[in-house]
Amino acid sequence: MPGHPTIGSGYAAITAGLASPREGQLSQECGAGVLALRTEGRKIYVRSPQPKIAELKNVTSAFGIPLAPPAHLLKVDVGPVWLVGEMSDAGALAALKPDMTALAEWTQSLAATGVTVFAPSGERDCAFHVRSFAPGAGVLEDPVCGSGNISVGAYLRHFGREQSAYVTRQGMQLGRDGRVHMRLEREAIWLGGEAVVCVEGTLAA
Repeated sequence: MPGHPTIGSGYAAITAGLASPREGQLSQECGAGVLALRTEGRKIYVRSPQPKIAELKNVTSAFGIPLAPPAHLLKVDVGPVWLVGEMSDAGALAALKPDMTALAEWTQSLAATGVTVFAPSGERDCAFHVRSFAPGAGVLEDPVCGSGNISVGAYLRHFGREQSAYVTRQGMQLGRDGRVHMRLEREAIWLGGEAVVCVEGTLAA
């Protein structure tokens, strides 16, 4: 389930007057089915499909990406399929330079879209830094990845470390500095963010 087009198209529909939230709620149909959206001020949150999770055993690294002990690696399916692992700190995460050819071959062998890794940020205004690599899908690194962040939320919940609400940063290594707002509820994971209008136009017959 991609976050950018879901939140962006929802914002566009609301801004253009094509849709109006009812008590802050909206529904959107896409390839993953009918998704629930809700608005909170300038932010739009989308409810993730229920993640399908498989734990990969005896993994000490995500194909050359060192994982923090005890080196868990999960395969999380939310439409896109991410291999998710945690690193020890944000500095090590920022310094990553994966072998993209080898990473592409490895993820494809596991029928995965790519690898998403995260680490505690050490910052006051966000909980984690996140990086998502999908060379096998033609994206060396996604500057801000909705499905990757949902998969991190699924990882945290799987190991009993969920927080009711937190913010992640992603994209700094690509000259971007995205903020993703996450909500982890008992039965749902919500991904939130803001959108802005960049281009406006009309179509004439």
